Amino acid sequence: MTDLHKNNPLRIHTADTVGEPLVWKPSQSKIASHLDSKPTSRTLTETLNIRLPSPIQTIRNSIIQKAGVTLDIKRDDLIHPIISGNKWRKLQGLVSQIINQNTIKIATMGGRYSNYLHALAYASHQFNWQCDFYVRGYPQQVLTPTLKDITQWGCQIHFVDRQTFKAMRHKPPRLDEPALWLPEGGLNPISLQGFAQIFNELETVYDTIIIASATGTSVAGLVKGCNDAGLKTKIIGISVLNNHSEQLQNITDLLSNPSPNWKLLAGYEFGGFAKSKPELSQFIEQFEQEFGLPLESLYSGKSFYATLDLISKGYFPTQSRILLIHCGGLQGKRKP
Repeated sequence: MTDLHKNNPLRIHTADTVGEPLVWKPSQSKIASHLDSKPTSRTLTETLNIRLPSPIQTIRNSIIQKAGVTLDIKRDDLIHPIISGNKWRKLQGLVSQIINQNTIKIATMGGRYSNYLHALAYASHQFNWQCDFYVRGYPQQVLTPTLKDITQWGCQIHFVDRQTFKAMRHKPPRLDEPALWLPEGGLNPISLQGFAQIFNELETVYDTIIIASATGTSVAGLVKGCNDAGLKTKIIGISVLNNHSEQLQNITDLLSNPSPNWKLLAGYEFGGFAKSKPELSQFIEQFEQEFGLPLESLYSGKSFYATLDLISKGYFPTQSRILLIHCGGLQGKRKP
């Protein structure tokens, strides 16, 4: 890919919602472990200081102009310094469920760089929940910044090998005491609820919405939200893991009313999750310098690369209105 960054004036809608530059700082305080009344989307966003709606940023360059399309970025990375992007969209319904059930302990599974675990650990710290996280890896490995944060927030980490981890996707481990088990990556029908709000935040009806995908939950949430809104927008997921067939099955299982108006694209994994290649690193560096928009190599870096690559190859019809959702998770930029 070449010539991606010429002639690109920025246009940001609702710029007052952007806020200060994102600087991660661990919270030293906790809020109440329960709310005085039944939690709503509004009370949860206020309690956790979630900033919605996230702004829209339009980017332009010679390739986009030549293709005759419009590319807008949904800056969900600006929702919150830690619980950002699709992590909040997934957690919104889950947090409500946990509070309503008066749950005090939760357990789930994920990888050493998991943004989902990171966001859930922070929420648990704020609500004073106990957490057991089953992480694929070994105790001898150096803790990633993600896992360091998780332990600082009081969560218990149990390392499991690859085979055990894979088996746990179908049969959760036996827990020492009663706890609410949450599937990997928020792979749960209740996690789809938060994505419907995206469509309430949009002033434009887009032809295509694109998002990075690791489990398929975000794609399923957008498809459901789109269907519920009565829109014909096409949803495209960019697979960031080498698990394309598994994600396809997850999406199908999560959608009670299957829709043909979505697609999961493979070919932009760059080796798999938490892996990269020189061309991706170069793209991220150039993109950040030109547009002032931060990316990381786990999720959004890959979906942004894929989107610009698809545009350059004429994948989208002329005059297409494309929305690319920034998944946040910028904590993943930190080095061990």
